[in-house]
Amino acid sequence: MLNEMVLRGIRTTLDSRPLVIEGANGSLGLSFAYVLKELNIRPSSILLTTNSSNPSAEWLFWRDRVTAIKSSEPSFYADRANWIRSQREAIFVIYGAGYGRPNLFLSDPLSVIRANVESLLGYTEIRNISHFAYLSTSEVYSGHDGMVNEETPLTSFTSHPRAIYIESKRMGEAIVAQLISKKTKRAASYRIALATAPRLLDSDHRVLADLIRSAITTHRVTLKGGASFVRQYQYGPNAAYKLLGSMVNGKSSLYNNAGSHVITLGELARSVSSLFNADLEIDEANIDDSAPRTVRLCTQRIDSESRYIHARELALKDYISKIINNAS
Repeated sequence: MLNEMVLRGIRTTLDSRPLVIEGANGSLGLSFAYVLKELNIRPSSILLTTNSSNPSAEWLFWRDRVTAIKSSEPSFYADRANWIRSQREAIFVIYGAGYGRPNLFLSDPLSVIRANVESLLGYTEIRNISHFAYLSTSEVYSGHDGMVNEETPLTSFTSHPRAIYIESKRMGEAIVAQLISKKTKRAASYRIALATAPRLLDSDHRVLADLIRSAITTHRVTLKGGASFVRQYQYGPNAAYKLLGSMVNGKSSLYNNAGSHVITLGELARSVSSLFNADLEIDEANIDDSAPRTVRLCTQRIDSESRYIHARELALKDYISKIINNAS
């Protein structure tokens, strides 16, 4: 998805060097596993962090180089710091431990704060980091209905139903910009919108995953409201390519990272029902009032700095087919 010069830079930066992936079993964590394998990148050692699960099968490709720790364990902070400080070369960190799924961050707001603030602060004490990428969210633009870019003023308020998630992500961005960046060669935050996992995840109850799951289990696609809501989807591995490309080839400290597949949820539901030849039901009585009506991010900055090649993208239906095939 990137030009050869940028791909060479990614390989040079990551191959035979230590790598940390926080949130290794999440939608983007697994997307990075796909991209690293596709590029045949073999870090010298890899630290994977999860909340309480073991690393997914995608990480077995590097099993002899992987150390896995769980944030639910009392020794997590000490174990992480000891691993990082034990590395002889500077480390590339991809910090995606702060959730990207409403069903998770709405049900456990305290863990959201711990992941995006408390745990992140631990990196302000570590000096052997070369690159630090923080995975923020497009939810920070809550309240905007039009196109937004990285300079768009943020207008969210603390009484918003998703305020804990939104404000913790904004604090995470501030920690990266004001503290972590002072001790690293390169640090940046990424406001990511609707990056799909490369396969269906049991814990993912966002709209697309639920539509696919409904089609598989009941042969009926059910959309629970919001048919007119506008969304901007992207295949997770493509988001990972953009992030890595901009980290090694760019200079900015803040990026929107969103896809080029702009679609209403109603159109998305029809697309999934068509792929499965399944019945379609749209229930407009169950609209989630906390969900944004429109998600539209300008991605010119990350596209330019990562040298992302849009012409190499597949149609959204093709990416949905990939997810379905990987689920079977």
